[in-house]
Amino acid sequence: MTCVFLIKQINDEMRHRVWHTLSNTDITTSQLKAMLCIHNSRNGVLSMKELERMLSVAQSTVAGLVTRLEEKGYVESGGDARDRRVKLVALTEKGQCLCADARNRLGDYDDVLLASLGEDERETLFRLLSKIKADFVE
Repeated sequence: MTCVFLIKQINDEMRHRVWHTLSNTDITTSQLKAMLCIHNSRNGVLSMKELERMLSVAQSTVAGLVTRLEEKGYVESGGDARDRRVKLVALTEKGQCLCADARNRLGDYDDVLLASLGEDERETLFRLLSKIKADFVE
């Protein structure tokens, strides 16, 4: 079995678990990913361009994600006071609550995924995966 195959199997299982977690909400995994990017940003606000870059998707895709999240009350958007060409996106209180809950659940998945590893092994795995990602993913 190759590393690629093992990583794919783990990824498939984690996607299934995340999908199961989201099945009782009204958002998709892509929408959650966008919300978590905003949630994890340094000041809780991202420009549409920053979100586009973080998600590695086209501007039209980000615009659609943000529109749907706005309609559901999870984010709000508006112009930047310093540069009207820039559209900023922030989580609403409802969005912040959903992100906090999702982060807790995702943290639980980390614990399940890494349960058989000791602390040193976890740190080594994280370091190695980070290194691979930095070299492989742009």
